[in-house]
Amino acid sequence: YEMLRSLVGSEMCIRDRGIAGFGLRKLPPDAVPVEGKPRIPMGEAIRDGLRFMTQHKLLLALMLTTATNNAAAGVYTAAQSWFVLKDLRMSPELFGLVWSISAIGGIGGALVAPKISKWIGPLRAVFFASLWMPVNFALIPFTALVPYLAFIMITTTFTIFGFVVSVFTVNSTSTVTALTPDDFLARVAATRRTITQGSLAIGGLLGATLLAAFGAAATLWVAVGVSALQSAHLLRMGVPRRGHPRPDELPETGATKA
Repeated sequence: YEMLRSLVGSEMCIRDRGIAGFGLRKLPPDAVPVEGKPRIPMGEAIRDGLRFMTQHKLLLALMLTTATNNAAAGVYTAAQSWFVLKDLRMSPELFGLVWSISAIGGIGGALVAPKISKWIGPLRAVFFASLWMPVNFALIPFTALVPYLAFIMITTTFTIFGFVVSVFTVNSTSTVTALTPDDFLARVAATRRTITQGSLAIGGLLGATLLAAFGAAATLWVAVGVSALQSAHLLRMGVPRRGHPRPDELPETGATKA
């Protein structure tokens, strides 16, 4: 299990560094700090960010899409390893190899995410990635029907998942940044991280409870159901009919003032 834990950590580190690198390239230059300006307390920053986000429908839709995805991922992650190691009886060494090979998906997704954004628009990129998530989650429990193909199917699924998550994250984060005025970037980021990462933790707690009560396969199907809800938030905003924010949704127009 030590080998598995090490390989999983390495894959996540590589993927997250790639996503962070491309995300940082899209951030605007830092504003010149104002001397003597008091630091905003975290609680106040989160409240201000939440107030701004609830007034900006597209920004709110993107946050809810990510939060729903993370809640499903929390449920999924709680049962994933148990299902593979216990139900499918895959060895820890082989499962670690799955994680190592599938790292290429996350790296590839981070590399092509900007190109996909230019091709179909960032909103469509996030939307189509959100459509694929429940399909990907469903492929894992389906592996029980063909356990002799478990290594191939799980490796393929994890690789595609890493690719899709990278495309989703890069385009979602860059779009949120573009929609947010410079003065609100830190506050919106604090609010967004609190809600989206909080939903991941809540999903994990729910997943662990379901795992103990109903088993891994049932828990994975719950994750599929939760994940299927995420695209509804962007559908309500006219995506995929449009791939980019409207001019009146961008901060330069003054329409998004808090």
